[in-house]
Amino acid sequence: MKVSEEVSTVVSTFLELDKNIAWVTGHVYEGHSLKRSKDGWFLVLRVTTSKGTKKVAFVAANTPYDCMALVVKALHSTSFTLKWTDDRY
Repeated sequence: MKVSEEVSTVVSTFLELDKNIAWVTGHVYEGHSLKRSKDGWFLVLRVTTSKGTKKVAFVAANTPYDCMALVVKALHSTSFTLKWTDDRY
């Protein structure tokens, strides 16, 4: 895959993150937050399951783009997934 194709895939997937998460996981996308940490960037995805349980997944990477690329990889791969945990807040 060419770099521009990869960037296009990441951007288009992230722009429709609600639809992509629903399609792959069956969860309802509630939002995300992106914060800078001392080691890079930290992305938190928030969803609600079909049973109404609030869940979160955490992604850490060197850049915001790398965080988004990891989410896209998880949504399009069976060998790499997001670990959803109960949202305590």
